[in-house]
Amino acid sequence: SGGNVAVGFRAGKGSTTALNNVIIGMQAGDGGTFAGNDNVAVGANAGRSITGGKNTAVGAYAAGLTTSGINNTCIGYACGYANLTGSYNVYIGYEAGRVSTDDSSNVAIGYQTLYYNSYVQNTAVGVLASMFNGTAANQTSIGYIAGKATYDNAASRTSGTRPTSLTWTWGWTSFVVCDLAVSCGTTGTVARSA
Repeated sequence: SGGNVAVGFRAGKGSTTALNNVIIGMQAGDGGTFAGNDNVAVGANAGRSITGGKNTAVGAYAAGLTTSGINNTCIGYACGYANLTGSYNVYIGYEAGRVSTDDSSNVAIGYQTLYYNSYVQNTAVGVLASMFNGTAANQTSIGYIAGKATYDNAASRTSGTRPTSLTWTWGWTSFVVCDLAVSCGTTGTVARSA
């Protein structure tokens, strides 16, 4: 329909009302509900059920289960695969953000970065960086296995209290940028975290 290009076995089969999409690959855009506009899905099973708009999925199974998410970029095998409704994410690399479900505004670059992530505004760059991020938000991990096991601070988020520290991770080393239990002053403190 309406300005779509579909190439491949069952490519775009689920597209009935979608406009201006490029769908290339076996069963790409073939989830039965492909209705989003201005999407690109290239690769076997890429973007099968997208109903949101302006998503880019390149690679087999890239954004495979994405539904109403908008403005996502997924480049690599199974990257952003389970991102159902999350928006404004960038996943680049083999299985980057694969099990991230409804999270938004994340950047994951590298092999299995942010693999298990279910929260917002995280940045991970490097092989396995923040792989088990869970529900931590506003984390930055740079380097090989950086922040691989970032733990949740849900109690602070839900109670409205501030967390006790802000952590920045670089490679194998984790630093407490500012210990909020102590006065940070104007420059803050940098101390090695255990």
